[in-house]
Amino acid sequence: MMKFFRKYNKTLLAVFMVLLMVVFVGGSALQSLLTPTSNTTIGESRFGPIKQFDQSQAKATTTLLGYMGYDYRLFGGPAKPLQLVDWILLTREASDLGAKADAAAVESWLLQSAGPDRLSGRDQIDVLARRLKVKTDQIRAAIGELLSVQLAQYAIASASVPSEAEVRSIARRILDSVTVDVAVLPASAFVEPDETFSAEQMEAQWLPLRDAEPGAGLNFGYYVPPKLAIQYMKIDPRRIAEDIGIANLESKARRLYDSERDTNLLFRRPPEPAAAKEEEGPTQEKPPYLDWDDAKETAIALVKERQSKDAAVNLAQWLREYDAERWIDADRDKDTRYKITPKEVQGDGFYREMLDHVPATIGYPNAVTVTRTEFFANDEADDIPEIGKATYRTPRFIPLGVGSLAFRSAPIIPTIPDDAGSDRSEFLALYQTCTHLLTDEDSSVYLFRVVEAQPGHPAESVEEVRDRVEEDLRLLAGMGRAEAVSEGLRSCSPEIPLREAFDSDESLSDLQASGTGVGFHEAKDITKMTQGQVAYSTPATDKYVSFGVGLVPNDVVKRWFALEDAWERTETFELKDRATILVAEWKSTQPATHEDFEGMHEQLVQQIAGRRSREARSHWYNSDNIRARNGYQDTTR
Repeated sequence: MMKFFRKYNKTLLAVFMVLLMVVFVGGSALQSLLTPTSNTTIGESRFGPIKQFDQSQAKATTTLLGYMGYDYRLFGGPAKPLQLVDWILLTREASDLGAKADAAAVESWLLQSAGPDRLSGRDQIDVLARRLKVKTDQIRAAIGELLSVQLAQYAIASASVPSEAEVRSIARRILDSVTVDVAVLPASAFVEPDETFSAEQMEAQWLPLRDAEPGAGLNFGYYVPPKLAIQYMKIDPRRIAEDIGIANLESKARRLYDSERDTNLLFRRPPEPAAAKEEEGPTQEKPPYLDWDDAKETAIALVKERQSKDAAVNLAQWLREYDAERWIDADRDKDTRYKITPKEVQGDGFYREMLDHVPATIGYPNAVTVTRTEFFANDEADDIPEIGKATYRTPRFIPLGVGSLAFRSAPIIPTIPDDAGSDRSEFLALYQTCTHLLTDEDSSVYLFRVVEAQPGHPAESVEEVRDRVEEDLRLLAGMGRAEAVSEGLRSCSPEIPLREAFDSDESLSDLQASGTGVGFHEAKDITKMTQGQVAYSTPATDKYVSFGVGLVPNDVVKRWFALEDAWERTETFELKDRATILVAEWKSTQPATHEDFEGMHEQLVQQIAGRRSREARSHWYNSDNIRARNGYQDTTR
């Protein structure tokens, strides 16, 4: 053996070096060659098995589409994103339906996808191909799959053209109108503030509703909602202005004055009295702004105010980031998905400890206060002193108060929703500072965190909700008085018109004059629905009638139309959600004309078809529906 090695020493050494080089340079390639390819079946459908190879191909295709700006996962909406298996089923379904986008369709799509200030579709895929180092044919193939899936969906949705009978029925609901006289009698106008009730009455009101959620109007409930206590920091820029030092203050004020004297109203010269102008006679016209000497103090104060506001925001951002650093390495609970609260941030003392670490260059101790609130419910958040009026404005300029932000926390929402529309940073663990800074009308900046919670629970006794029970009983008594008044008005019909009966009641006239909501109104040309509602799958349940009458349930409006054929054309309507009684008297009905119908016929057809198309799209791209109609079964479970 040794003789063999000595004889072929050089040859063996060369072969060994070649093998070593192959392993070193192409190790992964060698491993893939030596490892059998896994192509396990992951599911079965009416189109046959779906394998891991199919999933890999779908992943490559949808990734390319994602780079083109098309996220297939959101085809069915953000609530339940589609999965790769859904995309595979959609493409096979499109092929089965004969929906195939050929090369010409792809090229047409590329031409149409270019905007006036954008690259053409062809140039876009060339750029993308170079960036991803793939062939343009692969991108075109991905676009072809997308168009094929869309063609299949369009073919299904195109079957949603409404019949002529349906169009006429909807047109009548839009065009037929009724005019009624309405007396509005809110229960609150008949409440006696000092009315008292016996213990038996209080008990009878509370007991059956102790675990019911309170609602609007007469929808009473005495479930005690969950409550939170928060700790917050307030940074007041007005106090910063008292301590802030600004280098070259006067020169900065002068620059501000020079740049804003023509536009800032604070530098506007006050108008001179007409009499003074006449006494002076013709003079050289003065500029509309104050000169520097008169505007100097205003400009200096404005510089200090602006820099103080900036300093307040800078300090708040530093504090927020300092707090966030304590949470960086915190693990998330596997079940709730909330971060596990670090020990060092627990307890009310942490916010005060944070202030000790603020750099002297940005710290203003006199401007910062730390406060812990009492427990409050969501609907009480706006009444919290100071922070209750502060808001954070979203990128869409929607103001969010402390109630909206604090009640998106672990004590209220035990598990962070796991869907595409949820941002985990919006959900707060106990003692976790809100990521958003709030500001109030005085430009004070606030940080806050939830420090304690009281769970919601059924009211344990009348005493726990006594004020609410008494208030509700007074409203019920007021509703009874409103019903008695409404019966008096209705009983005058048909001999006395409703308007005359209302005007002859001096007490109602007094209530109307005192702004209690009691009133008499002519509701003219009221239709069962508006044309704008045609586009919605679930039309609104209420209809705004007119100022003074307000929102009225759709079924009440339908009964107004029915009064034309009733023996008694005056009827009383109880609006439980508003704790209000309406007394309505039919005056006239105006049916739709043929000309009106013809004028909106085409538009109605388009609206109904558009609504059905959207409904069909939503149904077609629903993940559960995709799998059900294609007989999909997961074989990995």
